Formats: sequence, C-alpha cells, structure tokens
Amino acid sequence: MDRIVRYRELIIQAITESPYYRFPLPYPHLDRLFLRDETNDCYMLYEVGWKDRKHIENTILLVRIKEGKIWIDVDWTEDGIVTDLLRYGIPPSEIVQAWVHPDLREQPEPLLA
Repeated sequence: MDRIVRYRELIIQAITESPYYRFPLPYPHLDRLFLRDETNDCYMLYEVGWKDRKHIENTILLVRIKEGKIWIDVDWTEDGIVTDLLRYGIPPSEIVQAWVHPDLREQPEPLLA
C-alpha cells in the first residue's frame, strides 16, 4: 500500500478513535467537527458554538501530510496524536511537530513495547 494512503488512513483512525471525537460534549449548543480535506491532506478537529454565554471557536487538532511526512500543527489532546501514530508503527522520522520552531524540533521518542 502506498505510504501516503496509509498515513491518511492512520490519521483518520487516530482522530475517530480519540475520546475527543467519540464522546459527546456536555453543552447542547457546542459542536465538535471533524473536518477533512483528503485532496490537500488536511485533517482538523474543531469546536464551535456556545458554552453558556460564551462563543467558542477552538481548533483541537490540525494534522497535515506535507512533503511526504505527517505534520502536527496543533494538538490540544491529552495524550497527543503522536502517541497513536507511533503506536500504529509510523517512524518518528516521519512525524513533524510543526508547532515547534524548526531550529528547536526534535524527533518524537519511539514507543517502547
């Protein structure tokens, strides 16, 4: 199977298995959306709506496939999508923690079995 196709599948799997996606929100006027643009390889978990009297717009997760690697631009999940991607067998060298300045980036640590 093509590596990029596999990356797409694993990103979607990680997001849809995440408790941030699966469990309902306790606020009836707040929606959590999984937005995906497979043509441009962009995947986003986003909250929008109302929490009490406050309007909410919140990007929880933004993942892209860029230059043949998985770029994590935003990740406010508790364990981080990197943990899932490593568990699925994606090499740390194929994951870019894009929220970190390029001069300071380190590779994610591989998971130990």
